[in-house]
Amino acid sequence: MNNEEEGSIRQSDKKDEGNVWLGIGIGFLIYLIPSLFTIFGLFPVAFIAPIIHVAAIIYFFSKNKKMTGIGLLIFAGIVILLITACFGFVIFSLNNYQG
Repeated sequence: MNNEEEGSIRQSDKKDEGNVWLGIGIGFLIYLIPSLFTIFGLFPVAFIAPIIHVAAIIYFFSKNKKMTGIGLLIFAGIVILLITACFGFVIFSLNNYQG
């Protein structure tokens, strides 16, 4: 096999692995849509988003869309950082710090 044939094989394999930005966008939509339901008073619907997110990660990795799964994992890391930062602000404000 020459280099051109190997390159085309590797390139066709990468096309079938998905897209990182698509995974990040799907992750954003997974959290955006349930949060829109909270506007209408359906607050418990917001707790479904992490379950859907984990299910989407498992789904894309099982369908060999590795890059889309990695995008979902990147977005999961961002969400975890944002949730912990907001939780820290809430706990700090409940402390009644008189500095």
